[in-house]
Amino acid sequence: MMNHWLVRILVFVVAICAPFAAIFVVEFEPEDALNIQALMYGIACIAVVAIEHGRRGSTMIASGLLPTPWSPRLVLYGVLWAALAASVVLSAALLAGGSMEALAAPSVTVPGLTSIVLFAIGEEVVFRGTILEALNERFGSVVSVSITSALFAAAHAGNPGASIISTVNVGLAGMALGWMVLTTSSLWTAIGFHVVWNLLLAAVFGVVSGIDLGVGIVKLNTDAVSSDLRPWITGTFGVEEGYVTTIVLTLSVVFLTRVIPYDPYVRAARLRRAFSS
Repeated sequence: MMNHWLVRILVFVVAICAPFAAIFVVEFEPEDALNIQALMYGIACIAVVAIEHGRRGSTMIASGLLPTPWSPRLVLYGVLWAALAASVVLSAALLAGGSMEALAAPSVTVPGLTSIVLFAIGEEVVFRGTILEALNERFGSVVSVSITSALFAAAHAGNPGASIISTVNVGLAGMALGWMVLTTSSLWTAIGFHVVWNLLLAAVFGVVSGIDLGVGIVKLNTDAVSSDLRPWITGTFGVEEGYVTTIVLTLSVVFLTRVIPYDPYVRAARLRRAFSS
């Protein structure tokens, strides 16, 4: 089998480039490109597990994606992390003069929810399950987290309303998620956070990374927030452009990796692989 870290990088490149190739080379419609992206994410999930299965002395558990008895606990940590982070941002918005409004026609569709969940999982597998792991084994944790965070930020820099501060915030999110994956030896805390964070942004704040995904239950109205305070809360990219989000993500990078435990099943599988190499 080809060197596993090169395979991981190849999976990453194909998963990221496929939808752009579909739009600009084959001239597919954006909706069709999104379907291709979803397909690539599914293939990446299979590839991540298969790569570990094919390594000498390794098992699929070592991928960090195959569920273990600890996975539900790690998912819960991610869910609580997302809920706390979103609550802090919402509280700051309300204190600044924002208000919550019920939507006249709430929109919670199965396709919309499915897209949010699948794309959040897919991004974690592609960014943290392929290239992060490849670079970490080859160059160490600092280099791997730095590069993948920059790539994660760059991948969102072309979204509607993107700015310097939104790109910085997405990079900080990439750092927090990257360190979380390395700390826990598992993708599941990062997946739990990413899925719930995106769901809450869509359902409450209306915009996820500059995109209205058509899923909403209530809406945060910031019309009454003063122009001086508005940059702290939101922007055209959504609340992910706010300075409060910057603070929340920075604190996540600093503190969360110290309190969330690792998955002993994955750690044991990787130690067995290392000793057999």
